[in-house]
Amino acid sequence: MDSQSRNNLFKVAVALLVVFILFFSFGKISLPGLNFIKKVQLADIFTSKKQRKHITVISDSTKLNELDTVPLLKDSIKIPTTNSTNFKRVFIDSNSGKPTFKYNAEPICDTCKGERVLFVGDSELDGLFKPAHEYCLANGHKLVTSVIWYGSHTRHWAITDTLDYYINKVKPTVVLMALGLNEIFAFDLERRRKYMKTIKAKFEKYNVKYFYIGPAAWVKDNGITNVMEQEFSPNFFPSHIYDYERMKDKRHPSFAASKIWFDSIARKITLNGQIDFSRKYKGKFVPYGPVIMMKLPRF
Repeated sequence: MDSQSRNNLFKVAVALLVVFILFFSFGKISLPGLNFIKKVQLADIFTSKKQRKHITVISDSTKLNELDTVPLLKDSIKIPTTNSTNFKRVFIDSNSGKPTFKYNAEPICDTCKGERVLFVGDSELDGLFKPAHEYCLANGHKLVTSVIWYGSHTRHWAITDTLDYYINKVKPTVVLMALGLNEIFAFDLERRRKYMKTIKAKFEKYNVKYFYIGPAAWVKDNGITNVMEQEFSPNFFPSHIYDYERMKDKRHPSFAASKIWFDSIARKITLNGQIDFSRKYKGKFVPYGPVIMMKLPRF
């Protein structure tokens, strides 16, 4: 065999190997003993640090449902008042049975004993943790820590002690989790359902309220969001049904879009009763709490 033939054969072999790794990473091929390949997250390749910092303006075509149809038990939500550290019930409209939302509100008070919020998840938190911080300010809560694990899957939060560690460390009363953007091409849905059940069991183990923010998918997924909704409902926000302005990577919602995105999340959380986010912050910048950024190991 001449050198040219050997070179061509080598190129074919490399191409087949690349195709195999791609199919395996997206869940179309599953072989025991090769799970370490999936530690190299393809989503990380698609997203650069520069792209995550890109800010664009929300377009007029952005579709954001106000979730007015979500049912609410009357008098089920409590918020602190401006003149007391005690909790009083939020005003419930007698006709609709829903709380009155007040936007452009000043902070309730500096001494209110509200919720301690831990916000965890994947790279979607880049755009979400700041508006979450502002909603906490406006409603007497505190975003104590944000943990951004770039490229992470439900598997990583389930099989490691990361979630346990931060719950034990910061003692939250509410955990918000935004996770799943790196799993929208997954086919092994029942295996991932087990990871979700493990995550939910951890919330229940530590007796904390929780709310799961589904992935803001840029393409139609293979069923992973349905599994998430089944496992975490009613404490679940279906981000995949919305249309967002995207960063240059065409995958992550822009920072401007993320603020509008969290407006809808805050409304759903309030209507559900996990935490009151019925007031939107208006005021000077207040430094947010610690932001922990982690990356998956590469091999």
